[in-house]
Amino acid sequence: MVNFTAGSASGMTALFVNATLNSNTVQSTPVWVTVSSNVLRTVTVSPISADVVLGGTQGFTASATCSQGTCPSGTVFTWALTSTLGSLSSGTAGTVTFTAGNTAGKLSLFVNGTLNGVTKEAGPIPIVIAPVLSLVTVTPATANISYTSQQTFTAAISCTGGACPAGTTFVWSYPSNLGTLNTTTGRSVTFTAGSTTGTGSITVTATLNGKAVSSTPVSISVYQPSSSSSSGSGTILLVLIIVVVVVVVAVVVAVLMIRRGKRSKPTYTPPQQMAPWGAPPPAGAQPPPPQGGAYVPPPPQ
Repeated sequence: MVNFTAGSASGMTALFVNATLNSNTVQSTPVWVTVSSNVLRTVTVSPISADVVLGGTQGFTASATCSQGTCPSGTVFTWALTSTLGSLSSGTAGTVTFTAGNTAGKLSLFVNGTLNGVTKEAGPIPIVIAPVLSLVTVTPATANISYTSQQTFTAAISCTGGACPAGTTFVWSYPSNLGTLNTTTGRSVTFTAGSTTGTGSITVTATLNGKAVSSTPVSISVYQPSSSSSSGSGTILLVLIIVVVVVVVAVVVAVLMIRRGKRSKPTYTPPQQMAPWGAPPPAGAQPPPPQGGAYVPPPPQ
């Protein structure tokens, strides 16, 4: 075995080996060696990491650097994954497309670049397959707000394939003719009603890993507060006054009736002694009142 050391000049040369046995020499077929002054030094990949949603895609590009800067044509790239959570487009070019499967998880990407027999590797390139944003909801689902009053709204998200990762952004839209928001970004916002009666809707759009999902519009109704509390108090007071008046009147009537009853109570008068039948009535006696007709005096004795 021999080691070949290239010189400073580029080009091709042939190597031979002669074998001699019993004064008989045989020469091998030539082995051609290409000597290049522009040798492959490094291979890099862009991007250096990726977050991909379920079923999403991500492109990667490999670049080769040689001793003299730009490499000559002919560099061959070989791509590989450490897991079956996704797949790569076929080919040996400097670009490749990764397609995520339907299971969340982590894996790595590697690439080898080969030029003139020299191989360099790049990697690992971390890839995270994240759950995909699927639903955005807002609580409360509706709101009735009186003039200058406030209502807080909060957004919640759901993802397919697992728990939603961090990094979700929120942007709110609202009926500016009915009030104001303390902010238009963030998971929670506070709406302050103005002094205009009307209805409108508030909506939030959440974005995660490049996918945007909007909530169902939440109905907002702004109304003018009524004086029901003061009128209610006045009504209660009026009822109480009426009750008091009725009670007083009833007491007065009862007292008057008691007094009138005492005044009209008849005095007891003992009955007059009746004279025997046919006898003249005693002196001063009044004749009995007629019953059913004129008074008939008794017959003379």
